[in-house]
Amino acid sequence: MIENFKLKVFRVVADNLNYRRAADELHITQPAVTAQIRSLEESLGIALFDRVGRETSLTSAGTTLLQYVRQIETITNSLKAQAKLLPDEASLLYYSTYNTREFPGTKLWPQRWPEVQTKTLERFFQKEIYWLSYR
Repeated sequence: MIENFKLKVFRVVADNLNYRRAADELHITQPAVTAQIRSLEESLGIALFDRVGRETSLTSAGTTLLQYVRQIETITNSLKAQAKLLPDEASLLYYSTYNTREFPGTKLWPQRWPEVQTKTLERFFQKEIYWLSYR
């Protein structure tokens, strides 16, 4: 998933309103969560959370940012779903200058990278051209 880690940390803290639970969910330390939130607040120039003792709540700016983060997640998930429906677009033309009938290792590609298809386009005396298509 395309994501900004600081925004992910922010969303998890906002969902839990608790730094320790957010740290547990993210599998990082509580000081790392605090550092990510502090860095995000500094880069935006606004406070995202009100902290009074052990109580944490969103500021109005934090509430607004949370709405945007949720929209970003929705758009990203939609993009991922749409990308799975697209035809295979990523391709690479490989040009070989080996004096063999087939480029060494080409037969191993399907085993090592099953998402790569190979097709010999042309064969010359010392030149071979392969079409690689990523699925």
